[in-house]
Amino acid sequence: MSYADYSQRVEDHQALLVLLKAVGPHKTKAYNKIFDRISRETHVRLSDGKRRVCLRYKRNVPQANSDWGEFQCHRKVLGLLCIGKCTSDGDLANIEANFDSLKEGYKNTLYNSRCMVFGNTGGGTNEQSQPQQGRPDFVFYQSFEDCVKLEDQVREFAASLFWVLESKRLDKSSDKGDRAPLLMAPFEKRDFVGIDTESRNYKKRIQGRMRKHVGDLCLQAGMTQDAFIHYQAAADTLKSANDWLWLAGAYEGMCSASVITLYPETTKPAFSRNLTFHGSPARVQNIRLKTSTYTANGFSDTFETKPPKNCLAGEEIIEKYRDAIVQYSKYKNAGIVEMEASIKATRVLIQQNKYLEASDFLQNVVYINLSLSDEEKIQRYSTLSVLYSQIGFHRKASFYKRVAAMQCVSPQNPHPGWVPCHNLLLQSLEGYKLPLDPRENPTTYVSGWPVVQLRVLHELVYTAKRMGNPALAVRHMCFMLHTLFDHMTQNERKEMCTVLESYTAKCPGTPTPLALENGTIIPGVPLNRFPTVKSFKLSPLSSHLQPHESGSSGAIKTPPITNSPFIYSPIQPQTKVDGKAKSKTKMAFQWVEGDTCEIALQVNNPLPFELKVDNMGLLAEGLEFDPIPASFSLPAESGPYPVAIHGSPKGSGTLKIVGYISHVLGVKSHCRLRDIQAVSESFYEVEVVPALPQLKINTSLPQNASVKASSTINDAMLSSVALTLLAGESQECAITLQNCGKVPLESIAIAMDKVKSKDVPIDSMFSWSEENIKTQLPVQPGSSLTFTVYIKAIGDFIAADAILPEETPTSPLPYPEAKSKVSKPGNPDSKGTHDAGNSEMDVNKKIIDATLRIQYSGGPGLKASYQRVATVGIKLTVQPSVMLTRWTTIPAKSPSQFHLIVDMVNQSGHEMIVQYGDDTETTLESKQKRRIGVLVERFSLVEKKKDGLLARDGGKDNLIKLYAQQLASLVDIRWKILSNKKSGCLPIDGLYLSQYMVHHMRQCPVQWEVTLNGTFHALDEPVNFNIAEPINVNVKVTNDTGVTVGPSVLTIQPYLDQQNSTHETQLDSSVLCIGQTSIKVAEIPVDGSAQHSCSFLFLCCGNFKLGVTCMEIVEETLKVDLESAPSIETPNSGQIWRYRPTVDLNITDKQCDD
Repeated sequence: MSYADYSQRVEDHQALLVLLKAVGPHKTKAYNKIFDRISRETHVRLSDGKRRVCLRYKRNVPQANSDWGEFQCHRKVLGLLCIGKCTSDGDLANIEANFDSLKEGYKNTLYNSRCMVFGNTGGGTNEQSQPQQGRPDFVFYQSFEDCVKLEDQVREFAASLFWVLESKRLDKSSDKGDRAPLLMAPFEKRDFVGIDTESRNYKKRIQGRMRKHVGDLCLQAGMTQDAFIHYQAAADTLKSANDWLWLAGAYEGMCSASVITLYPETTKPAFSRNLTFHGSPARVQNIRLKTSTYTANGFSDTFETKPPKNCLAGEEIIEKYRDAIVQYSKYKNAGIVEMEASIKATRVLIQQNKYLEASDFLQNVVYINLSLSDEEKIQRYSTLSVLYSQIGFHRKASFYKRVAAMQCVSPQNPHPGWVPCHNLLLQSLEGYKLPLDPRENPTTYVSGWPVVQLRVLHELVYTAKRMGNPALAVRHMCFMLHTLFDHMTQNERKEMCTVLESYTAKCPGTPTPLALENGTIIPGVPLNRFPTVKSFKLSPLSSHLQPHESGSSGAIKTPPITNSPFIYSPIQPQTKVDGKAKSKTKMAFQWVEGDTCEIALQVNNPLPFELKVDNMGLLAEGLEFDPIPASFSLPAESGPYPVAIHGSPKGSGTLKIVGYISHVLGVKSHCRLRDIQAVSESFYEVEVVPALPQLKINTSLPQNASVKASSTINDAMLSSVALTLLAGESQECAITLQNCGKVPLESIAIAMDKVKSKDVPIDSMFSWSEENIKTQLPVQPGSSLTFTVYIKAIGDFIAADAILPEETPTSPLPYPEAKSKVSKPGNPDSKGTHDAGNSEMDVNKKIIDATLRIQYSGGPGLKASYQRVATVGIKLTVQPSVMLTRWTTIPAKSPSQFHLIVDMVNQSGHEMIVQYGDDTETTLESKQKRRIGVLVERFSLVEKKKDGLLARDGGKDNLIKLYAQQLASLVDIRWKILSNKKSGCLPIDGLYLSQYMVHHMRQCPVQWEVTLNGTFHALDEPVNFNIAEPINVNVKVTNDTGVTVGPSVLTIQPYLDQQNSTHETQLDSSVLCIGQTSIKVAEIPVDGSAQHSCSFLFLCCGNFKLGVTCMEIVEETLKVDLESAPSIETPNSGQIWRYRPTVDLNITDKQCDD
């Protein structure tokens, strides 16, 4: 036999071999469709419905193989089907000639033949018509598409073959032994020359071979039981005649009949061709078990319980095959038959799930020494590879696939096939644990044999290069570096990278998949190991560029407090932020359309040389993203190094970051995050808001880096200033906001945030004009807005050793009820005093850290209710200038004025000029103290009637604060230092006031008219009277309070001022009163008045005074002791009005003077 049929199966022994040939000019694609339709008709049931015929189609059968038809009937061509396309009479003649030539070649074995001609040449319009020549073996069709009855013709042709076969079977079965010829294999004809044909052994051979031949015919006719009987009888006869070749054929026939009986076609899974698709072996095995159940030894359960007659058992089939192969091995010319028998036995064992025994038969195929062509060797090794793969020997299957590939380009091959060599090498990768897709390659453990894998990949690279496909060679080189880098030596790594660079210099590597001519897709190989990414983190925008929803201040929101008492529980749901479940892939921050965004990476260089990375960018989905390529170099075997990739989104919505782009060693790679071990997530999502303006802030004051360094991480600080001022000094700071974005600035809001020094009135220290800012809006891109911040240094103006007013009762009033608690300056409710010994400048120095917050928006971002927040840090150091050590108030000569008396000290360290009053100046040296008096107009706050008393909103403490604020607005004390050209004012807003001081400051709410002997009292000088001279005092009080005053007592009280803060009121021996010193008035209506008069007669000389008061009377239950009352304005005491100044009387003895 010249050619081996590696596709033979045991079932082919019962099939009739039909040769399919195309004759005449044809198109391969159109003919293949017809061939496929014909090839599906493999089992044709005859018209009687009881028997069927099996067909096997081959497109090429050497005539030498058909000569072995006497030895095994399934090897000879019994039918011929030819297909031709006819467009003219010349084509028809050519088809007939070719058809007749093929019939002549196989005339010794053919039972029947047909030629199907496609084309309208029969002169009719029907689908099928007979030719004008009247040949019965020609069938005509209009076209390849219009041939509905094609299958019917094939079935009719199969039936004709069967009936010829049946007739021959009957003829051979009836032949007597003495008339039967000796059947021989082709190579036996020369061996039987001169042999004794009358010998008993010769006659046994005739009988045995004929019996075996009849068995073949019975098997092809579908009579399996009869065929087995004939084979068994032939084996007994041939064994006795020592006819080993035909004995082996009889054994093989017995095995074929048994396999067909044990494993009929119905036990095969339907649509078995689908098993070649990608699927798990378990799924294939499950399909097989659903159709037929096998035991451990491969038999069907049905046959185990009821074994069929005239059939070998499973184990006996394999033994007979072994015996047949042993007998075949005795004949050198039967090597191909022996190899085919081994292959068929292997397939039976695979069907029985006996893989180890199947490997023994396959090993025998390897040992058979045959003289084969290169093409046959390729087929042989490819068949071995397929069979080894079916029994699970994947590495050995890949080995023979690789051997077949090498055979395609062997040195003896005059026409090396690099393309089939490459295809076979690709198919061998699976057995070597090298999937084409790099994502399927395990990275946590070693899979396969690295040395062998390296060798195979080297061969793939070389083959692709010889194919003239440099892009494919680059792809295989990238795959080798990506998957086997850890198993290479340093020299190998360097050499491979050098070779790759030389390849990519001519053909740059691309990330797109490559499609081969046979339809194989070579996936892209991302070089994500060069460099190796150790960290991939999306960075938020700078604090001043981060978007915030309108109405928020930009502060970081604290996570919500859960009701669970546990810090963490695995059964708790995911933490929610703003009502949404927190996701690891969803970023907690936002990006802005058109702004440059950043992704921070940490990368290593595992290569033994400097690695240059070019055009590194981002892979994004969901929105258009404009990357800004980054290029850098990494030293050999070093890292990690920080790398930043930038880009800007071109729309608003959800941006999905799925990886990065790199250009390394001449290869452009699309590296996905899902393929990077160090990155836990396969993608990251970030929300992109519409475009917003950007601001650049400049200030007129010098920048200060220490303020930025001390700011917190989420401060959006763009600029900072630091200045030192003396308490009371003012400074202006011009701030320029330049719009460096691409959208106009349309909305801006400015506020001052205090970071430290919470006891400082921050709003009073910093101010600006809102109207000035609004008039400059909108600010177009490239333009700027300028406004001024006015800074006023407000510091402590009360010295640490200051004496509170209560400690120095300087008031000339005789009433002791003004005593109050000792309190700290500026805080009347606290107890204790400052350390009087510490008066140095540093003690009173104050550092104020404030932040000017600028919220702005514009463009699409404003419409979407987003804004940005920028801040300017201000560090203000307030040093003491002038400080107060004592203060009080005393009445002035005019009842509408009073004097504010203060003791001040110069703490500035420089000579200072203090201005107060009507341009009054005084000079203070450093640390020098001085007392000054400031004349101030009296004032009163708005009062209202409550519960029959005069009261004010807020209570006593609030009232005192209100008087202190009003006093600060009326007193203007300024200072200037000529040496450093500084100037300022003394702010006394928080000055603590006592009840005495408030009494002196408050304008009297009633109008007094006092006459002495009919003369109005003069305010600026005392009145002279003589001893025993009657003095008629008339007092009139007018109610200007705005409310009706209830029962009151109007009193005129003489007393003697001892000039030592004591008053003597017991003057019975010195003064005589004519009338009552006090009267009770029922009520004084608004704008009404009350009068009282009496006379006094002084009996001695001296300086006397008259105290005139009007006191409101309260209910008996609410009366309190006025001398012990802490305040004159409590709900339990009446209001007292005094005439100021007191009436001074100078009593003299005129006679004595004379």
